[in-house]
Amino acid sequence: MTENRSTCSRCGKMSFLKSQTTVFILLVILFLNVSSALLGKMKRNPKILVVGAGAAGVGAATKLLKNGFRNVQIVEAEPHIGGRIIGTKFGQSWIDLGAQYIHGASPSNPVYVMAKDMGLLNDSTEEESESKGWRVFSKQNKKIDTTFAKQVYEFGENIILNSYTLKKSYTQGQNQSMGEYFVTKIQELSTNWSSDPHRSKEVNGIFSLVIKNYLLDIGTSDLRDVGVDAWHEFGPVEGGELNLQGHMHQIVENLLRDFPKENILLSTQVTKIEWNGSFQGSEEEEENQYPVRVLCEGGKEILADHVLLTISVGCLKALASTLFHPILPSEKTLAIEKLGFGTMNKIFLEYDTPFWEEGVEEINLIWEDEHPSNALTSEAKEWIRFIPWYEVMPRERFNHSLIGMVAGRAAEYMETQSEEELASNITQNFREILGNPSIPHPKKVIYTKWHSNPYTRGAYTYRTVGAKGSHFDILAEPLPKDKSLSTQELQILFAGEGTSRNLHSTVQGALKSGWREAERLMKFYQTPGTSAESEETTPGTQ
Repeated sequence: MTENRSTCSRCGKMSFLKSQTTVFILLVILFLNVSSALLGKMKRNPKILVVGAGAAGVGAATKLLKNGFRNVQIVEAEPHIGGRIIGTKFGQSWIDLGAQYIHGASPSNPVYVMAKDMGLLNDSTEEESESKGWRVFSKQNKKIDTTFAKQVYEFGENIILNSYTLKKSYTQGQNQSMGEYFVTKIQELSTNWSSDPHRSKEVNGIFSLVIKNYLLDIGTSDLRDVGVDAWHEFGPVEGGELNLQGHMHQIVENLLRDFPKENILLSTQVTKIEWNGSFQGSEEEEENQYPVRVLCEGGKEILADHVLLTISVGCLKALASTLFHPILPSEKTLAIEKLGFGTMNKIFLEYDTPFWEEGVEEINLIWEDEHPSNALTSEAKEWIRFIPWYEVMPRERFNHSLIGMVAGRAAEYMETQSEEELASNITQNFREILGNPSIPHPKKVIYTKWHSNPYTRGAYTYRTVGAKGSHFDILAEPLPKDKSLSTQELQILFAGEGTSRNLHSTVQGALKSGWREAERLMKFYQTPGTSAESEETTPGTQ
């Protein structure tokens, strides 16, 4: 029995050893499979091409570089960095031809934090209408009582702002436009205003002014094209509006301070993005198979593991059908189609001496034959009626200068005029409204052409009547969506203010969208320092 027990013991030991060997072999196979999968995914030095050197592209590229990615290249169609953030000399100072406002001037806004750290806030001004020299004029220099004008204007503005409550009082609000809602409320409440016909014309002119300013804020040609619940996409924004007065472009320049200049290709337009392929790189490259090939004007070809696309929604609308091969998925094409992209242009005028009275910083012109329902659309032939004027402050930096802003089709028409035509038409309008035939022509005129610029095709994104908030999210989704049918994940990533559901049309929205996509790549490659929470939601840490 002892021998039998001994034999059984040996059999048990042999059985145990066989079991251990089997487990070991299975673990080795599993390890090899996992390692193989990770090696296929985790190139030591992936090639990342960022298309667009605006806030989104620069934000993404610099964040990737900071977190260990060394093979990052930026390609930009314009001969300068910044995209829709660009400055130019104006007299002895600089002006912003594109973005100039910080929307939400608080420590939670990374753009505000950067501007503060760079000392750019010293020359900035807060947009507080109560402290401004705010004037409204009708024809023949008839100055509307400022207190009355502000009262009417604020009443009209509150109608727009109160549309926040529409989700409860309308069926999601998605089939009503902001313009329709505004005019309906005005008509409902018009009996509360003076029955004096002349005063009633002034009220209508001021209400029309409210609409024109919202056309500017949104960048649209028609307030009836804007969904009434569009405001709901924006989360609470802490802090007021801050005008950087010619310094916004310095933020982009500062971000690129440590980025290798040889990795930035300017004046290089992308003509086609071929993805989900297997393109052969040079023999010198450590990894020479790439899923994406980018073709540029002039025959230049760039291969990449990942392309981070930051071009505007306006460019996507114009180019999406020909830019991508294979074509974009239908849901992404629909998102591009549904989102709106409008134009807002600026006109800068410089004078030897001011024709406006001391202390007047905002000049609003109204026409007493206007009605709010007629002001909903920015008409090309009436372009000059859609321009509010502001003194560019402080005078120590900008001399005696005015800035006018115009949106939509009026802005598009304005672009077709020469400097001389603009100066003549604007001067004639000032003379008629202010009743002063001696108002001089400006000595200098600078104006923007964002609509006709083929690399922007407008100013910023807005939510149309037919769009949903989810369309921003769909636009932000990387390709390919179906990973089982792809040779590589995250081949094309999308960033830019138009991919930011809660901060579209803002600089911080563009910047944080670039950080969001950089974070996505960092998580994909499991790089050190990848946080569990994207910097899209934790601003101010860059």
